[in-house]
Amino acid sequence: IPFLRMMIRADEPVTIEHVIDHFDHVVQLVGVDHVGVGSDMDIVGNPNPVNGEPMRETPNWDRYRLHKDEKGQWMLTIRGLDHPRRMFDLTDAFIRRGYTDAQIRLILGGNWRRVMGAVQGST
Repeated sequence: IPFLRMMIRADEPVTIEHVIDHFDHVVQLVGVDHVGVGSDMDIVGNPNPVNGEPMRETPNWDRYRLHKDEKGQWMLTIRGLDHPRRMFDLTDAFIRRGYTDAQIRLILGGNWRRVMGAVQGST
């Protein structure tokens, strides 16, 4: 599940709770063993504002549904998930939604580790 606002919700506001809604939906569809964090953000959690007007000449631009945040800025990231401690906030949100410790471990990296181990032939 990405942390990019236009992939989570087409309209403002976009919050961490909307991100958790996506996790809930995918878990209901395919199970917790097939869900992981795909934040699409740099390691420091830079909010990466889009400088000025977006590059609309990009092929298939409209499919990205980039939109301005509540302050009127073109933003890629979601408030609450745009800082280096975002995984702690995400974990807190999972706990609020009733996910178990084991499920949270899978989502935060256990599933990726299992899949990459299977693909690469090691664990």
